[in-house]
Amino acid sequence: MRPLSVNPTEAVGLDRHFTILPFLDFARRFVRMLNPVFKRRDLLSTLRLVFMCLLAGTPQYGSAETWTSLRGNFAVEAKMLGLWGDSVILQMDDGRRVAVNLLDLRSESRIQAKEIAKQLEESRLTLVDELKAQATDDAAPAPNPLPEPDPAPAYVAPQANVSAQEYLDQVDSALMSGHLIVLYDALPPSYRQNVDEVIKVATANLDAVAWNAITGTLYQIGDLIVTRQRWILSSPRIASLGPAEQEIFSGPFLTLAGLLRVGFDPAAMKLENLQTRDFRQWLQERDAAIAPYLAQLIDQLGAASLQQVNVESEENGIAVVSVSTGGVGLQSNYVQIEGHWVPQSLTETWAEDLENMKQSASLGDDSSISSATLFLQPVQLVLTQIAGAPDAGSFHQQLEAVFIPAESLLTTFAGSLGNTFAGNSNNRGGGQAGYGDYEMDMQMEMEGEMDMEMEMDMEMEMEMEMEMEEGGPGLSTIDF
Repeated sequence: MRPLSVNPTEAVGLDRHFTILPFLDFARRFVRMLNPVFKRRDLLSTLRLVFMCLLAGTPQYGSAETWTSLRGNFAVEAKMLGLWGDSVILQMDDGRRVAVNLLDLRSESRIQAKEIAKQLEESRLTLVDELKAQATDDAAPAPNPLPEPDPAPAYVAPQANVSAQEYLDQVDSALMSGHLIVLYDALPPSYRQNVDEVIKVATANLDAVAWNAITGTLYQIGDLIVTRQRWILSSPRIASLGPAEQEIFSGPFLTLAGLLRVGFDPAAMKLENLQTRDFRQWLQERDAAIAPYLAQLIDQLGAASLQQVNVESEENGIAVVSVSTGGVGLQSNYVQIEGHWVPQSLTETWAEDLENMKQSASLGDDSSISSATLFLQPVQLVLTQIAGAPDAGSFHQQLEAVFIPAESLLTTFAGSLGNTFAGNSNNRGGGQAGYGDYEMDMQMEMEGEMDMEMEMDMEMEMEMEMEMEEGGPGLSTIDF
């Protein structure tokens, strides 16, 4: 059986026709299909989509098929690339592309061509759906589902009636594992009871509206950052930062936001929960939610390796403890009360501090919390507006509306702060100039000139008075 004959001239023409026109038509239809997605994409993601579209139009070669002529006297081994009208586009072993009319093939080859064409179309549609899904996911404000940290190590409350070193090691280990509840459990039982009493009195007199405003704003901040994390990280201001700064935003910054979002969950932070439930039970539930984020944050910041607690001596229920943080050491005394080691400074003022806390809580003076509520109202409004942005572009514009005035305020504040520091230090020791040094120098010069003028005026007045009294040269008195 001779190979299937193909007209070389026709093959070359069809090859050129297949290479350009079908692909252009496919590209036009595909771009039109993804047009709504393209409108929401930034330039980088759009280029990635175009690249993936090009890959979608590139045939994936596999094993060749046998194609037999209508009379059965010619056959060829080739890979079918597609069906273009009534022509079967084949890829030859040497890389050439040829077109064969369906009517020139035997029925088995025609059936084979239609089946392969159907498979290719299904594969193309599947790839298009995958690309659309990927584009939609990439354009989303945050991954779905939201990433969560690994579970924190199990919490173990510090055991009483042990050495100071063992006790403080237990407390330090729990803290580095993200369990803030250890600060409560490390107190002697009577101290914990005192804390419970103060909490009950304080929460009974708190304004629920003010409390919800404060905790709700903290939750809003964390929720906005976490649920819009992709849009935040793609903002021009963040994108212009260096790799180290971007790593902070994509790491500890997001973890801290997650901690705020989980820690100040409105359902858990209802004031009535603190008013009616056992405080430690409430604290335990909050600790379970917060600990994974806090443990991850401590790990990201490398804080676990910065602190060292060493007991220098322990005698008669008193321990001398040295705490080193980041190379800075601090020494203090700890005493054992009810089997628990606590700072001696805490025990010395505990009774007085407790009375002050009880008095303050019973008076129900919430002027400071009301002032905070007034300040937070515009903050909540801004957060709501930013969260309502429908796409990344609008979100970035909303952020700029916040950044620009905030930047101006920070610059003014930094200038004032620079003036204060510069005035205190007078830039001694060749230190680097800070904000506001130029204005400070001008002010000092003006003040100096004014002082000199005042001194000269005073000297002239004194000289004139002395000359008048002594009857100096050139002066005479006149009697009226």
